[in-house]
Amino acid sequence: MKPYEYGFQVFLLTYCYVMVSGYRTGDFMETAVSRFLMIALGACVGLAVNTCIYPIWAGDDLHNLVAKNFANVATSLEGLLRSLSKLERMVEKLSLFLVKSNP
Repeated sequence: MKPYEYGFQVFLLTYCYVMVSGYRTGDFMETAVSRFLMIALGACVGLAVNTCIYPIWAGDDLHNLVAKNFANVATSLEGLLRSLSKLERMVEKLSLFLVKSNP
């Protein structure tokens, strides 16, 4: 598991805890509000831990992925420019041939 997925894991575990603890209760609205508040509390705790206490970011992974994607885009654009320059040369040769063939 990637280090930046721990926040999601905390959120998911909080949701599972709320689902199990609220099983077979009588009052629907009270249970729904309680579940929502517990999920929001778990999300806030997970967010606070991942940003303030133990910040783990996808810095290197994200940087490497973006750099790889930009390199692929640059390679594609270079290939496109090569193809366009070949096409321009072919059009110039064809136009010169047509000019020479039609006196």
